[in-house]
Amino acid sequence: MILRWRVHDGDLPLRRRHLRALRALELPEPLMGWIHERLEWALINMLEGKREAVLVLDIDLAAEVKLSLEGVRTAPRLCVGDLEAVGAAGTGGAGAASAAGAGAAGVGTVGAGAAGMDDLVGGLTVADEQLVGTVWIERESGLLASATQLNWAADTLCFDLATTLAHGQKREPIVQPLSFNSVAQAAAAGQAFFISDEFGFLPIHPDAPSFGASSDASTGQTSAWVTQSALLQSLAAGFAKVWG
Repeated sequence: MILRWRVHDGDLPLRRRHLRALRALELPEPLMGWIHERLEWALINMLEGKREAVLVLDIDLAAEVKLSLEGVRTAPRLCVGDLEAVGAAGTGGAGAASAAGAGAAGVGTVGAGAAGMDDLVGGLTVADEQLVGTVWIERESGLLASATQLNWAADTLCFDLATTLAHGQKREPIVQPLSFNSVAQAAAAGQAFFISDEFGFLPIHPDAPSFGASSDASTGQTSAWVTQSALLQSLAAGFAKVWG
């Protein structure tokens, strides 16, 4: 399992949430202790003056955890075509929180092009890379996360922010597997997004290239994500403060 955590302003903003996420994976206690100590060492010795970076954890339960530091990547431009479907609706256990979760559960993934509209969304794949994170949508009833449970640090932050920003309604997000059709419809309305420990808040467009901006052939103008949702605008702004 490879995890990519964003380092901002020379620190790991979601450190405690990341450690809680690892504990949810039920890693052996000695391994958890080693990771905790190594994280402290990495932030002191590996950054070498860098303020912005990505800390990469390569976790092999049979061996050890390898830590490395990489530069900040340009955030991908996500679209419905990047969605990965896991199983079919109603086939219990199919709604894994992410591609990594699906792999752990032993459930195979199929590309969006081969998915039926009733299949459950399991994650996103961009340029042959499965992004670790969760697909979210907004409906009139509130936010929904396409997962069976939320573990990743950025997802728990999104849950807490959304609960706080619910404009006095105290409406917690609902965590349940979502169909490909429901996510596609939400994307068309500017109400679908992906939460990632590396990139933070990423809008999901109805149809756009994965990297770079889409362009209107007739005008040459690039398209931008547009949402009428005050909640999603506030969420995006909140994540921008944490990710820089």
